[in-house]
Amino acid sequence: MTGPLLATILKPLWDAYAVVKRARDIREPLFLDLPERKILLKPDGTVDRVVVPQRLDAHKLIEEFMILANVSAAETLEKAKSDLIYRVHDEPSLEKMRALSEVLASIALKMPTQGPIRPELFNRILQAWTVPSTSSSSTRLCCARNRKPSIRPTITGISALT
Repeated sequence: MTGPLLATILKPLWDAYAVVKRARDIREPLFLDLPERKILLKPDGTVDRVVVPQRLDAHKLIEEFMILANVSAAETLEKAKSDLIYRVHDEPSLEKMRALSEVLASIALKMPTQGPIRPELFNRILQAWTVPSTSSSSTRLCCARNRKPSIRPTITGISALT
């Protein structure tokens, strides 16, 4: 069934995804590859089990193009000078950054002492902390350094799309 679609639709789509992914890698947004959990119920409505579905490259392709569509819509609305609201994260508090530095030091990872707090910094921390049994913990720890996002009419702090 996919044979006729391969050359005319699927191959160009995957080629476009490769270009978009390269641009994303250069931009270095915060990379959180958190597993989705699916709760399966018994016929009586109680929980049967929780499963982690396989995350396929096709899921990543769809996600990447959804983000691209959101960014494109935001840029178009900004260019039209439309009233907008943004979901932004304030810079983490000094207290949270000190606490994160202490935890990282306990596992021989160093936190820079100056400069802006950018998503690529946390990507490097997550890459360095690669023990499989703790990778989910490291992601939660780096996410916890952020304050809860807020909705504002202007971008201040860290935009969700940077």
